[in-house]
Amino acid sequence: MTPSPELTTAAPLTKLSEEEGLFRDTVREFAARDVKPRVAAMEQASALDPALIAQCFEIGLMGIEIPGALGGAAGSLLMTVLAVEELSAVDASLAICVDVQNTLVNNLLLKWASDELQRRYLPRLAGDVVGAYALSEPESGSDAFGLQTKATRDATAGCSRAASCGSPTGPKRGCSWYSRTPTSRRATKGSPRS
Repeated sequence: MTPSPELTTAAPLTKLSEEEGLFRDTVREFAARDVKPRVAAMEQASALDPALIAQCFEIGLMGIEIPGALGGAAGSLLMTVLAVEELSAVDASLAICVDVQNTLVNNLLLKWASDELQRRYLPRLAGDVVGAYALSEPESGSDAFGLQTKATRDATAGCSRAASCGSPTGPKRGCSWYSRTPTSRRATKGSPRS
């Protein structure tokens, strides 16, 4: 049996393109030069250094897959993986912040938000707003299969009702999202802070 052409023409994931290699090296240098010297202080404070987060925005790490027209770096998922891997070698906390921003916040908007919502939120998420993603409830923690949230129609608000725990980054960082039921007449509500 002969493999289909599309299976044989893709570059192997073990061989980075020149652009991917340069990107990886840039993130590795940033991690060694700017992140590593601050790790002990961040661990002592139990907080990320806001200056490092600002630097992540400046060098495009917070909007890797967001199109350039929307202020992002117009990169790929593999580039996000490379960034997270290089940052993780020095500080897992910053790596998780970059990972959540790119894969859970930005990616959801890129895949499912309307063009209007993308134009409204993605430039800020690539530029200066740290998004939050909360998957937690009092009885299930972060066990996705144990969640009790159910989308129900509310005659007055048309929104989901459930007990939930707040995200530790949401109120501090400036972006919160609410869900809606498929039958709701109201649009999904996002409320960025100024």
